[in-house]
Amino acid sequence: MDSSRSDGHAPLLWLAAPLVWGYVLARGLGNEVSPALLTGLGLTVAAAAVVLTLRERWFMRPAWGFLIVLAGTLLAWAYALVREPPPAPGQFFLPREAEVVLRIDRLFQTNPKFPRLAGFATVTEAPERQPELLGQPLTFSLWADEVDRAEVLPGAFLRARGKITRLDPAADLNDFQRYLVQSGYALQLEQGDALVLERPAGAFRRWCHRVNTRIANHLHSGADTPGENALAGVATAMFLGDKAALGRQQKEAFIASGTMHLFAVSGLHVGIIAGAFALVLRRVVRVPPAPAAAVGLGLLFLYVQVIGAPPSALRAFLMVAFYWGAQLFRRKPAPVSALLASALAVLLIEPRQLFSAGFQLSYLVVAALLLYAAPLTEWANARLDPYRLIPADSLSRAQRFIRKSLTVLSGSLVVSVTAFIFATPLTIAYFHVFAPGAILLNLILIPLATVVIVAALLAASVGLAGLGAACAGINAAAWVLVWEMWTVVEAAVRLPGGFWEARFTAEWLPPAAALILLGSLLAVARWARTRPAVFWLPPTILAPVLVFGVKFATLAAP
Repeated sequence: MDSSRSDGHAPLLWLAAPLVWGYVLARGLGNEVSPALLTGLGLTVAAAAVVLTLRERWFMRPAWGFLIVLAGTLLAWAYALVREPPPAPGQFFLPREAEVVLRIDRLFQTNPKFPRLAGFATVTEAPERQPELLGQPLTFSLWADEVDRAEVLPGAFLRARGKITRLDPAADLNDFQRYLVQSGYALQLEQGDALVLERPAGAFRRWCHRVNTRIANHLHSGADTPGENALAGVATAMFLGDKAALGRQQKEAFIASGTMHLFAVSGLHVGIIAGAFALVLRRVVRVPPAPAAAVGLGLLFLYVQVIGAPPSALRAFLMVAFYWGAQLFRRKPAPVSALLASALAVLLIEPRQLFSAGFQLSYLVVAALLLYAAPLTEWANARLDPYRLIPADSLSRAQRFIRKSLTVLSGSLVVSVTAFIFATPLTIAYFHVFAPGAILLNLILIPLATVVIVAALLAASVGLAGLGAACAGINAAAWVLVWEMWTVVEAAVRLPGGFWEARFTAEWLPPAAALILLGSLLAVARWARTRPAVFWLPPTILAPVLVFGVKFATLAAP
């Protein structure tokens, strides 16, 4: 990673920070202020900032900066209020039966043995006596005896009847229910049936679903025993993000070990696939940089759509798109700018993502990798290199091998520790797991997972090309690595002290800790090269939070 391009110089922060603050105000204060008033105030403040640019006095620059941030916050607040769905029915909403039409936004994996559908949807048609339901986002769990489940895809419109209830934020909710409320899904449609598919999903979505099914079948090619099918399920879940392909014991072990992220297609998966495409296009086919970026982005877009376009994969795709997009315009890629540009795009498209665990973890960890792990790796390699005083041309093969091995090992360790430090507050808050053992576990699993994902991509490609024997051979090789991963995870969750159940003692602690850690990245970006002691700042912030703000309990082995 070119750390010279990750020095924290990011003018897009002037847009990103006010956008986040405006969305937080919109979520906290709701419709207390009208969007029109906020827009007027924002434009007025922006005009005042423009006037100040004509002044050259010393005190005008900080005043100009304050006014720009204030104007952006007010305009973002107004935008969020306009984009947010209608306010959910209040505490006096009574559970009732209703027949509604749903636009399917996202589907959950369900047990294929039972004819059920579950997921996120938006109400597009409501009964005349219940107009408050129109436009409301909700979760649904329905029997689907009357419809073809294979035809119910994101983008389809489904008529359903069932009992609509409201989750009360003040009630004693479980973790998943609390997640739903925080994500804006306070209403639930349950104890009912899917009646009829009013309108199917688009042709492209149906094509993607067919390809997905074919790839899943190809990834099981050659699996003749229950054990092989279980290994194929892990590889399928890793490549397609289909957690339903995991067995119960497998799922519990990966959750307990803090490595369930291997099955949520996100930055790791999309980055590996993007790297594979870049390697083939640039090194094998010898395509020039700009056309290679265009072709690679097209292939990556198809992969994301075929796996169902989950939000985590779309976020990662946008990061890659902004990074590779610089090559299309013959500009040097800037990782921090690409990260901020993708965050802005995601939040402008879907403001509610700001309050999702996936968005917060993705952007916090990637920002930490760019602004903390990259300079720390550079600093560590410069001091750990045993041959730093010897000219590179004078090194023997053994010395070059040792230098390269130390570089890879130190870089991997820094990345794993960085991800642990910055993800820990949110991981405890959302998943109630504290997993220091994952630091070393990820050092083993991520290289293995990288090979498995690349092998799955190759197996899917040759399978779709009709080369069944080659597909089965690649699968067999990948299953050996999957078995090694599973063996390591099973052993790791039984080691004492590596994995704990954890809960914060106060609700304000996790967001406060995450924000302070995020702020520490600015200090690291500013002083990493001149004051390396600043690298101790993030662990110094995390340590007292864990000691004084978290209750721990031993996590039972699955």
